[in-house]
Amino acid sequence: MSRTTVAAAIRDRMNEFTPAERRVARVLLADYPGAGLSTAAELAARAGTSAPSVVRFTTRLGMNGFADLQEQLRLELGTRASSPVDRVIAGERLGNDPQPTATMAARRATLITESMAKIPRSEIDAAVDLLATSRLVLLSGGYFSHLAAEYLRLHLALARPKVIFAAEPTHRDLGLVLDLGRNDVLVLFDFRRYEPEALATTLEAKRSKARVIVFTDEWLSPASAHADVVLPVTVDVDSFDSFVACIALIELLLPQVFRAIGEPAFARLRRWEKVDNPTRRGLLVNPESGRGTPSP
Repeated sequence: MSRTTVAAAIRDRMNEFTPAERRVARVLLADYPGAGLSTAAELAARAGTSAPSVVRFTTRLGMNGFADLQEQLRLELGTRASSPVDRVIAGERLGNDPQPTATMAARRATLITESMAKIPRSEIDAAVDLLATSRLVLLSGGYFSHLAAEYLRLHLALARPKVIFAAEPTHRDLGLVLDLGRNDVLVLFDFRRYEPEALATTLEAKRSKARVIVFTDEWLSPASAHADVVLPVTVDVDSFDSFVACIALIELLLPQVFRAIGEPAFARLRRWEKVDNPTRRGLLVNPESGRGTPSP
């Protein structure tokens, strides 16, 4: 299946499955990839169907049976767990020559178009609605991905109140998570190698009936299985994973959030500009036209 993950292939074909196969798909996505690493009979029992239905499910994905599915999942596990150090060392051992700058730039541009093509429109719409209408938005991220969470927070705060960043959601900032309610949304950024705190934070938010949006990569954070909205982007480009597609997705969402909030967002932005010197900020949305413009 080239670079396409099993999870992405399942989501792409969900409408093609029979009801029994769809149950298998949902069980696998809810416990990904662990559910697929047991036996076909065990997966069938969890899905309330038969082992032959599991085998038919794998062939509909273009595989040669259940063993092929398991091999794909094991390969993904190794890829999910690899670190930049692992990938740099592997590249050096293979004698990979440095890529020209133009080639590297083109590959990163492809990450954006590839990611946007794979995310269902329904997930984008659901994310926009939650970011625009929730009483409170709590954001958090991992070692690198917290920078993307902060980027989203800074722009959201221009459009709406009650946008908060939790640097340590299972430690110093745990109270922010415990205070979430059914009208709030938790926005998590979790990329390989996944942070244990992301799953713990998601589970605690769901216990409070809060909604959860997860920004993740093509291999899917474990927190994705419990999220209301999952936004996976492609990051695998060379030794160091790229956040280009993640930032592009944020910038795609933001103008839609401003429009969904409407005039209150632009009124808040005009008030913001009266206090803050606009020459010190590159604002994503033009308050006069209401149109999204890229930050310089």
